[in-house]
Amino acid sequence: MSEELLMKYIIGIVVTPLFLYYWFLRKSRRPSNYLFLAHVYDMVWLRKKAIATLETALHTRTVSDKERADLLVRIGMYHLDLKDNSTAVDYFDQFVEAAMEVQFYYDSKFLRIVEAYQAVGQQERAVAVYRQLLARASFDPDFRKLKRLEGKLGIQSTL
Repeated sequence: MSEELLMKYIIGIVVTPLFLYYWFLRKSRRPSNYLFLAHVYDMVWLRKKAIATLETALHTRTVSDKERADLLVRIGMYHLDLKDNSTAVDYFDQFVEAAMEVQFYYDSKFLRIVEAYQAVGQQERAVAVYRQLLARASFDPDFRKLKRLEGKLGIQSTL
């Protein structure tokens, strides 16, 4: 038995009972449950199913603005992993609008978000998103890590 097949078998044995418990036995439909299910789907290479699960979570009544922003980023990241950059950018646009109202901490995903705009040829939008995220450095200094994108974006460094 190949190593990869053995790994899939082990993951299946571990993940299947967790999936069955969360999906069929738990009645709660909190966004965290959907995040867990999406992660399980991703672990067994079902990214499109993970995306569908997160999209379902977006439409629940209990999702807060902060959770909505997080879900939009995660869906966009899954689309990036599937090499569907234009769809990913659509979700990132929704995230940027939703994030105007919410305080959140830096995540390395934000580097990939800005790079995704460049990948689809939206250089001006990439710079605008970069500046909007960098403006959050007053809330979380880790946002300054985005400055490493200045060379790629063609922005003069401001000290």
